Amino acid sequence: MPIQPTGDRVLLRRLENEQFSPGGLAIPESAQGKSRRCEVVAVGPGAVHKTTGERVPIEVAPGDVVFLGKYSGVEYEQDGEVLIFVREDEVLGKEARG
Repeated sequence: MPIQPTGDRVLLRRLENEQFSPGGLAIPESAQGKSRRCEVVAVGPGAVHKTTGERVPIEVAPGDVVFLGKYSGVEYEQDGEVLIFVREDEVLGKEARG
């Protein structure tokens, strides 16, 4: 069942964070901590501006790769996959395209 975020919320999928030691050994994900690099799965319609009542569009789009703070978001599991709900202001930045 697809999930559509509401308001200024963004739904994310954590990307694998493969890291290596200086000697070239792969560091297991459990030793790295949670990845803060995510792919945008879906976005809400945007928040409603308090004074004008107009919708403020969200600056990220599905497919963008974004970065989160260490403790950002609320995790949700669906069909064995962990997804993360965050408010748009919890997104620290996104990777520039091309």
